[in-house]
Amino acid sequence: MRFAIFFQFTFFALALVAAIGLWVPVMDVDASQYAAMAERMSVSGEWLQLFDRGAPYLDKPPLLFWLSALSFKIFGVSDWAYKLPSFLISLGSCWGLFKLSQRYYPIAVAYGAVLMYMSCQGWMLMVNDVRTDLLLTSFVILAVWQGAVAWDTGKRSAILGLGIFVGFGMLSKGPLGLMIPVMALLGEVVRSRSFYWQRFLKLTWAIIPILLILFPMCLGLWIQYGSEGLYFFFWKQSFGRITGESDWRNGADSFFLTQNLLWAILPWTFLFMGALLFRVRNYFRQPEGWTSGAWILPLLVLSSSHYQLPHYIFVTLPFVSLYTAGWMYEKLAIKKQGWMIAVGVLCGIGVMGMLVAYGFIFPGRLDIGLVILFIICMIWGLSYVRFKQFQYFRLWLIPAWGWGIVNLYVGGFFYPSLLPYQASSNIGEWLRDQHKINAAGIYQEGVSHSLDFACRKTLPVWFTPKDLQVGKWVITRDKPLRELFRAGVKLKFKRCWKTYSVQLLSLPFLNPDTRNNFLDRLWIVEVEQVNSKQRILYQ
Repeated sequence: MRFAIFFQFTFFALALVAAIGLWVPVMDVDASQYAAMAERMSVSGEWLQLFDRGAPYLDKPPLLFWLSALSFKIFGVSDWAYKLPSFLISLGSCWGLFKLSQRYYPIAVAYGAVLMYMSCQGWMLMVNDVRTDLLLTSFVILAVWQGAVAWDTGKRSAILGLGIFVGFGMLSKGPLGLMIPVMALLGEVVRSRSFYWQRFLKLTWAIIPILLILFPMCLGLWIQYGSEGLYFFFWKQSFGRITGESDWRNGADSFFLTQNLLWAILPWTFLFMGALLFRVRNYFRQPEGWTSGAWILPLLVLSSSHYQLPHYIFVTLPFVSLYTAGWMYEKLAIKKQGWMIAVGVLCGIGVMGMLVAYGFIFPGRLDIGLVILFIICMIWGLSYVRFKQFQYFRLWLIPAWGWGIVNLYVGGFFYPSLLPYQASSNIGEWLRDQHKINAAGIYQEGVSHSLDFACRKTLPVWFTPKDLQVGKWVITRDKPLRELFRAGVKLKFKRCWKTYSVQLLSLPFLNPDTRNNFLDRLWIVEVEQVNSKQRILYQ
């Protein structure tokens, strides 16, 4: 079919846009921590036990660290080598979403669902700021696809695939890798209003590959922590946040993740809301219930947690995409071309607004070439209005291309303009490339993991002035630096960088007129004398 060519070309273009993020420096807090841990793992060769700055680490499962450490072994240590395994697996998971969609819907819906998933803002962020969520999301959609095949046909290969993908999903981010496929099955059982014990018993054979995959991690947890490590992984880290057993709390309300889902699914937010409004009442007449169970139930469960972060809901994005694509095909794929023109115009206005906003944030850096490229793509997309056979698909192609241009601008310009404000990465590169100073001669005030990763070493942390020695270099912020002066430490200044916590963007920082008021400073100083009574003022 001719429309498949345009969809496939768009998939390829979106993948290239996302791939730009491979070369963006890893950002604090999580990604830089995981990258630094993987780099140390690749050097130490300690694969079963996890360490963070030399201390035992009990938080996330090891798959991301294993894959990135292996990538470092093959390609060398770099930002793109850290992100590459997760990025490739996420592209492979798009095939799982396509096959799951194709199983219950026309092929147009399968193309549309993958297109929505790859163009939504949440996926673009995940492949740029790589954490454990990208692997979890990828393996969960693959597990649900294989689970649907196994439930409908009982094929042994599908049961094996289900077990493998659930195992890797749990190895990515804990029990959620199992619970979401179970919730997807529950959604299908409720929709069909029938439960088959024989089919369910066949699915239990998937436990064998799950246990085999989890065994190395469990062995490492047992060696490092004993039964406490296993209890933490299988219960406390995930379920403990709901029961209150975990100490992690941030006061997020019950609608926190719902609000974040609405922006994560951009530019498809209003279409998703329309799908939710109309499909809920027709739940029992839908072709399948896997999709509904895999995003509605996790949203309800995760929203009851005492600790929530925006990216926790990203695991539902492929299912939200399919849920919305199915409704779009049923209700909005009409022959009236007014819908298509309206979508194109709104998308054009939105994209131009985003480009203008980014040009305001970093004035003088707006690339006119991107604006021209956007106009060409919009003309190309709107030209489909005259092709009757494309009338069902313009509603997907035009917003996808428009939002792809936005993220081309974000990855190619916005992040490269933003990341220089993450001074720790710049300091690490400066030390590594120009001075090659031994890590034993540098102390840091616990600045960030991006400093460790950029230095390719774990820099020791100083806590009090007594920890410092003459001749050592110190990397510190303004406030701890003042404490050193008060303690009578004589320092020689080497260099200063302005810095900001780029993962906590705020309107005052984004406004170039007020930006400098919200910047901190990172100093490199050399200790010349300890317990000096001399006070040195600095600006």
